[in-house]
Amino acid sequence: MTWPVAPRRVISLSPATTEMVYAVGAEGRLLADTADCNYPPAAKAKQHVGKFGVVNAEYLLTLHPDLILATSEMAPKLIALRHLPCPVLALQTPTMASIDTAVMTVGKLLQATPAATVWQRQWRRRLQTVQQHPPTRKTTVFFVLWPDPLMTVSDHSFIGDIVRLAGGINVAGAVPTPYPLFSWESLLAGAPDWLVYTASLGKAGLAHGRWPQLTAVRQGRTVELVRDQVERSGPRSVDALEALHRALSLSRRPQR
Repeated sequence: MTWPVAPRRVISLSPATTEMVYAVGAEGRLLADTADCNYPPAAKAKQHVGKFGVVNAEYLLTLHPDLILATSEMAPKLIALRHLPCPVLALQTPTMASIDTAVMTVGKLLQATPAATVWQRQWRRRLQTVQQHPPTRKTTVFFVLWPDPLMTVSDHSFIGDIVRLAGGINVAGAVPTPYPLFSWESLLAGAPDWLVYTASLGKAGLAHGRWPQLTAVRQGRTVELVRDQVERSGPRSVDALEALHRALSLSRRPQR
């Protein structure tokens, strides 16, 4: 992808794309982002044009951007920006492999190809290390996207791809929708070897309510991932992958 003139007034509408800009060292071209863009910390000091998925188009227009970055999952929200006199690039990041391509695209557009190439080399090396050292035994995994109502991820989701690459078998993998509601009865029947969660549940939450009904919880086979790393399809997703891979690799055989 090429641009007639390299963009110098970039606005990022997604925390993931903001992280991509910083990953290639092009933050000097980043004019504004959103209030949800909290990494790296310097991103919080940029002007904000709204929140993720809620953009103040009138204010955005006054900044005279020459490129707007977003992710394809925001497509319905981007319709309202079609009238703006600047291009909107919605990056597709449905899998871990696609992040590689997206960051390189950002690097090339913002004249940061050398830095993007260095980042890409490191990213691929970390992915390769995980894939070359699979867990010694396959374990089933359930990811708690939200505790109440219970929501999870299927194999058709970005997080599901992380679970697969880490060597886990997703209990909800066959569900056709990416982020489905999941019944408690189905979770008990699935009897996952590992329960994976984020701050939406928290370690303290596992000790209460019905969670101790799960063998994985009673036997301490739980792992908390950093929410922004695992739920954001961006440069730090590999940190979540490595954390889950470490847990599954060190897992002991469940006691049934």
